[in-house]
Amino acid sequence: AAATTSMLVLGSEALDAGEYVFTLTVSDTFSLSSSATIAVTALGVTVPSISFAPLNSAKYNAQWALPTRRLSLSTSLDTTSASLTSSRAWIYKWRAYTLVNGVRSTSEALALANTVTVTRTGASLSNLAFRSGALTAGATYAFELTVSPSDTFNFESTALGSNVGSAIAEVTVTINAPPYGGGLTVSPESGEALTDFELTAPGWSDDDSDLPLTYSFGYSLGSTIQVLGSNSLADSLSVVFPAGELAISLVVSDAYGAWSTKSGAVSVSTPTLSADDFLLSVERAKDSVEGGTPEVAQRLLVALARLV
Repeated sequence: AAATTSMLVLGSEALDAGEYVFTLTVSDTFSLSSSATIAVTALGVTVPSISFAPLNSAKYNAQWALPTRRLSLSTSLDTTSASLTSSRAWIYKWRAYTLVNGVRSTSEALALANTVTVTRTGASLSNLAFRSGALTAGATYAFELTVSPSDTFNFESTALGSNVGSAIAEVTVTINAPPYGGGLTVSPESGEALTDFELTAPGWSDDDSDLPLTYSFGYSLGSTIQVLGSNSLADSLSVVFPAGELAISLVVSDAYGAWSTKSGAVSVSTPTLSADDFLLSVERAKDSVEGGTPEVAQRLLVALARLV
């Protein structure tokens, strides 16, 4: 039989007991090739079958606030092929490796037994659940589960007359990388209250599969925190600020919920407000309501109220 990938994976019952020779041949576009050969002995053992429950997302985030966003791996063990009952005791052991260009790293990536900062389950149960912040954004992991009978070295299946071996299975998971490369600008950098300031979020990028990006602007003045636009597809916003030294914030999120932040500042001075200026500002607020943007009118009236 022939295969054309760099990795050959055989099922638990693909080989009968015996001696096998596997040859790997690698060729380039000029038809030049090299080969390597390895001899493998397949023992007369039976092993259980491990199945992973389907993942509910194509990507997972490194951090999450809701438990429903947590990366959790669930498995089931089918012992039918090993002629064993499901009540038999089994030992579970998880390992995690990072993949670089599809190649597994030589050392384990995570201390899965650490239930304080890495997992909620440890590394010796049938399922594996992570804690927020334990995984690296943008990394791809191979999670490997080995299941062995608790008495691997002395148990013999009376039904089949053969030793019972360990089963190994793995699943690959990509951890979502947040949006990157962008900035936050405030124009003008200083001005008077009731001035129109333009907030923009230029240059943000992400993988095509992570689009669209959404933008949330906000500001804080003392203990007051004001969200100006939450999860909008627009990367710019025109806003009126109250007088004071304001800290400006931006949160950029992708379709999977990974986010990046930027911050800025703007100095807003108190203008000399005439009666005509007051009436004009009230008229602007009215126009905003009639134009379908009551949130703009609210911000304008808040800034106006601080001046009178």
